[in-house]
Amino acid sequence: LEVRGGLSCVGLREAVVSTQSTGKISAENKHGSIEEEVEITIISDTSAPKFNSSVYSLQLFHGQSGSIKLGVSGKPVPTISVQPDKDNVAVDGDVVSFRRVTPESGGVYTVTARNEEGDDVAVVVLDIVGQSPQFVGSFNNLTLPHLTPHMIRVSAFGLPAPEMKISKESDDSEMVFKPKVVTTGTTSTASFTLENPQVSDSGWYKVTASNEYGINTTSAYLEFTTVSEEPEFVFGLQDAIVNQGDDHEISFVVSGVPDPKVTLTKDGDPISFYTEVTDDGLRYIHQISNLSPDDAGTYRAVAVNEVGTASSTAELEVKLRRRAPQFTQVPRDVTKTAGDDHVIAAVVTGVPKPNVYVTDEDGRLVGEGQTVEVDEETVRFSLDMSDIQPEDSGQYTITATNGVGRPATHEFELDVELAERAPQFTQVPRDVTLTSGEDHLIAAEITGVPKPVVYVTDRKGRLVGKGQTVKVDEETVRFSLEIPDIQEEHSGRYTITADNGVGRPASHNFDIEVSDPTELPPSVQPAELGKALTIIEHLPAEIYITKGQDVDLSVKFEGSVESEDDLKVTLFNSLRGLDTDLSKHLVWDITPVPNMPDQYEFDATLPYPYSLNAGDMRLTIANQFGGDDSETVLNIEEMGSEDPPYFDPAPKDITTYPNKDIMLETRVRGSRPVKIDWFVTKPGSGSPRPIESDSDKYEIHINGSLTISDVGDDDEGIYLVQVSNSAGSATEEAEIAVTHSAGYSDWTDWTPCSADCEGTRTRSRFCNNPPPKPGYPSCARNMETETERCGAERCPGFSQWSKWDKCSKDCGYGQRTRTRECDDPPPETGGPQCEGLSVETKICYLKKCPERIDGNWSVWSSWSDCSVPCGTGTKRRSRTCTNPAPSNGGATCEGPGHEAKSCVLKAVCTRKTVLENWNRWSECSALCGGGTQRRTRGPCVGQDCTEDEVQVRDCNTMDCARKKKRLRSGTIKVAEPAISDVPIDLDIDGTNLCLTAEMALKKSYTLVDTDSAQIYGTIRKDGTYSSLTIFSGLSSVTLENKDTRLPKSIGSVTIRQKSGRVVLIGDMFKLNVIQRGSGTEGLRVEIVHLDEEVIGLLGVLNSINDSAKIVDKSGKKKILRHKNVNYLLTRSKKRSCYELSKENYSARILGSTNKFMENDF
Repeated sequence: LEVRGGLSCVGLREAVVSTQSTGKISAENKHGSIEEEVEITIISDTSAPKFNSSVYSLQLFHGQSGSIKLGVSGKPVPTISVQPDKDNVAVDGDVVSFRRVTPESGGVYTVTARNEEGDDVAVVVLDIVGQSPQFVGSFNNLTLPHLTPHMIRVSAFGLPAPEMKISKESDDSEMVFKPKVVTTGTTSTASFTLENPQVSDSGWYKVTASNEYGINTTSAYLEFTTVSEEPEFVFGLQDAIVNQGDDHEISFVVSGVPDPKVTLTKDGDPISFYTEVTDDGLRYIHQISNLSPDDAGTYRAVAVNEVGTASSTAELEVKLRRRAPQFTQVPRDVTKTAGDDHVIAAVVTGVPKPNVYVTDEDGRLVGEGQTVEVDEETVRFSLDMSDIQPEDSGQYTITATNGVGRPATHEFELDVELAERAPQFTQVPRDVTLTSGEDHLIAAEITGVPKPVVYVTDRKGRLVGKGQTVKVDEETVRFSLEIPDIQEEHSGRYTITADNGVGRPASHNFDIEVSDPTELPPSVQPAELGKALTIIEHLPAEIYITKGQDVDLSVKFEGSVESEDDLKVTLFNSLRGLDTDLSKHLVWDITPVPNMPDQYEFDATLPYPYSLNAGDMRLTIANQFGGDDSETVLNIEEMGSEDPPYFDPAPKDITTYPNKDIMLETRVRGSRPVKIDWFVTKPGSGSPRPIESDSDKYEIHINGSLTISDVGDDDEGIYLVQVSNSAGSATEEAEIAVTHSAGYSDWTDWTPCSADCEGTRTRSRFCNNPPPKPGYPSCARNMETETERCGAERCPGFSQWSKWDKCSKDCGYGQRTRTRECDDPPPETGGPQCEGLSVETKICYLKKCPERIDGNWSVWSSWSDCSVPCGTGTKRRSRTCTNPAPSNGGATCEGPGHEAKSCVLKAVCTRKTVLENWNRWSECSALCGGGTQRRTRGPCVGQDCTEDEVQVRDCNTMDCARKKKRLRSGTIKVAEPAISDVPIDLDIDGTNLCLTAEMALKKSYTLVDTDSAQIYGTIRKDGTYSSLTIFSGLSSVTLENKDTRLPKSIGSVTIRQKSGRVVLIGDMFKLNVIQRGSGTEGLRVEIVHLDEEVIGLLGVLNSINDSAKIVDKSGKKKILRHKNVNYLLTRSKKRSCYELSKENYSARILGSTNKFMENDF
């Protein structure tokens, strides 16, 4: 312990790293004593490497050497390495050197500084400018015919593009020509034609290319001679087999004097080429980029001059590039009706042609499909499923494989429903007499689609119990209702009803009588089931009468008939939607069918005048177990008013197999009576023959239709039906063809165009006219399809390109841009857009830029006086970035422009003041370049404060030149432990924010937190999530990518995996998790639904996104750069806090603060 200048000091010598101790220092006199604790920690004086800048730039000319000093700190001295490691790149300390650079040397070099404390990375951008001229191709010696024009043509490139000169050398002079020079980018092409060369024009010809970086020359000897040579292919065309998509060059060399005239054709059509001069003669070249099958064919070159002709031929074969299969059109989920035919169709691309098949959900192969080739890369697949039934319902998978890559698969659903049918009882409960105390079972069977709802009501319409319905088959259910311990009060009439929403509900009445056991015979078993009536021969489709006649109705039915009194017969007439009950006017009788138990003939008559109304008629016959109905159409003709006959519909042509019964179906309209005659004209007979209707072969029906039994080859021909009445006559004809093989139907209508612009449409025909039959040849395919292009007239188009705009840079390399609009014609609303670029750019170079100058710090100023006269204060010093100041795009200075250190002038202040909490800091005295803030405590006001009642600190220390660019990286000081929900004070360049520990320090964020589930996410730098963890109940699962195999649920959270996304459904949320592209992409979370009570990051996001209350009306916003991420900072109006958010709200942090700097960074 020493005393120095009135101060008591403790000296610690030879401090050792990691030494830590706590001591006390005390002072006392006769008036008292004071004591203070001192904690001392010794830290290492080593440090990790740190570059002065993260990006360095160096500009060198082509062929030049140069170096750049990086400036790197760190203890111990770091070692430096450079990638890529090239032969002309060397490192000496922190200096990187480049030797004799070429354009290939340019680019970005990564520099790493590393020592035992860590490493740092910077990049050096090397820009190569300027290049001396270099010739493209060769300028060769040639022997040429005299008096034949010859062009000298040579190209050279350089930066900038070189100037060109052509000259002829002689012993004592040089003849200079004025060539035509064309410059494209950095390449110049000079050409000069010797129009009528003489033998004396032979000699050395020189081409000179020059720019500011150098001069280059090339020479060739041209000899002009009187000798003539016929054309000869020194190197002819060669056969080639090339893969699709590759580039290919077709070339040949021809000699001849004079130069021959050459043509090149493909399959007889002329094509273009260009030439190069070689030692053997002119080389002719035709370049093909991105080969397609259309480029395959026969190529022929012909060379002709005045001496002769020569030719060369070659074949080019383009081999299709192997491509994995891909569906361009897939089967959709469909719902069909039982008995329908269904076609599964798809379009697949791939090379070689894919094999396509369909499997059911058990992996079994479904049928054998047909594959039709559309083009070299596309096939159309179809699979017919005939007479589908409900058991065919399920999920199917269509697969295409060709041995290249992964097979293509697509899943689809087929749902087969039964055709709707009104409910009908096939078994019903009978009337029963029971003894009280028995258990009774009411039972019935009902058919109907969809499955009927069956219930029983008493005489007052009240529901009786709850029955059980058991499925018998797809159309039938068995109903049962048990009434235990039946009593006398249960006696009465009951009604059983079946309803499925189709047609009228079916109902049946039955009686239950319950007697006292002392008066009734022993218990009766559950009611015996009777047999409901079913009509087996129905009414004709139409009945014709003349007004005033009776209507005769006859049917045949089967079922239980104990007596005619048990039958219920009804007849309804429907006209314009109104039903008229004619049952009480109907006179009827039944007669048992001999030798056919439970079958009866039913004959009825509806007398005049009750037969006055034409229309639909429905006859219903039922017993106590159920019934059936039959329908017909009643046609009534007015007496004295007649209409000529006509057909609706007319008979149609029929193609059929032999040995079948067929019907030429038609319906004759018009007044009755009508005479109906059929005629047939057999092939080769030439004249029609009348058909006898009373033969076993033919039957002429009342509506005009003709049935032909057991059709054979001799029944082929033209069948004509002729009808007549007193008002006129009509004829129609149809052809019957007997075939011994299946045939195609007519083509279907074209499908809608697959795209609004340049799509396709298809039509099909099916092998169903007639359909395939065992023992007979089938069609080549079950279905044939035609495809044609459509929609081209609705394709949008681009306008012409605009002119190139000015170069974006006055010096160095810049860009020029031109644009075009999609308005020739414009796209339709909701239609496709133009394909291709609407903006094009190219590099431009006007002149060399002046040398850029990086900024450098001035020397530090002297330390200021201590800020307080007693106690602990602060001394300050500063420096400016003016030695030199940055110019021409040079970098600004790195590091602080101000420094501060503690100072003590007098250890104890003479005045004692009761100190209170500090007040808020005042506003900064400067917007940039360094200012001060002031705060006070205690009762002092203004200038009356003592030194221990006021504090002053630096603020806004950034350089004004950088104010608008970015906020310098700050340091984070953690004042509290990193525990969830414990506030943390952040000091970022003098800006105070209060954040939660979880938001500030954890990589894993709580996204959703409810009573039953929690979801945590690990955030990547791009704002997506590298993984999501779902907790619920006592289980958890981690989702890392869209292909992670997940259970269907975790606790109360339901998980659904669909193509490209995962759906998470909880009691208070529904989220979509999406991953675009490959598995290396992050996961993105979309909020489908989120209750307001949900807490966690997504709850905050949802609340903020739905509210416009967090942005100040002043509209002030601030950009905070922290850890290489730009955040938008705005003040919350209600919560008095700041919101620190990344772009697109992918990371949003809320914190509380009293004041933020007013500077607009």
